[in-house]
Parts: sequence; structure tokens; C-alpha cells
Amino acid sequence: MKKLHLIGLLLLTIITISSCKQNEKKVTEPSKKGYAVEPKTTTINWTAYKTTSKTPVKGQFTKVTIEHK
Repeated sequence: MKKLHLIGLLLLTIITISSCKQNEKKVTEPSKKGYAVEPKTTTINWTAYKTTSKTPVKGQFTKVTIEHK
């Protein structure tokens, strides 16, 4: 009975070792995706709250400077 368990364990070990594949993992860097902004057509709107009663005051920036660093 011990020999049967030993043979089974030996076969299981051999199958496990032989079935392991040495896959090379390729490391891929994610491509950097940017975005396009057209300064002439871009608007920035905002809402501020004037008092603690949350009275909204809306506004819009009239001049926007976009810099690329």
C-alpha cells in the first residue's frame, strides 16, 4: 500500500513538473493617450455659492491661457 502511494505521488510530481510551461511574461507599457484642447472654443464655467444658504452665483472665465509642460 505504501508503494502504491509513493508511486502515485511520484507520478503526480512528474506530471506537475513536466506540465509547467516557462512562459516569458512580456511587459508592455501602456500607451500615453493625450487629449486635444482648442483654446478658442473652450469655455470654463463655474458656480460659486455666495452665502451659507447656498445661493448660486454662476460665472465664466473670459480669458484662458493653456500651457503645455
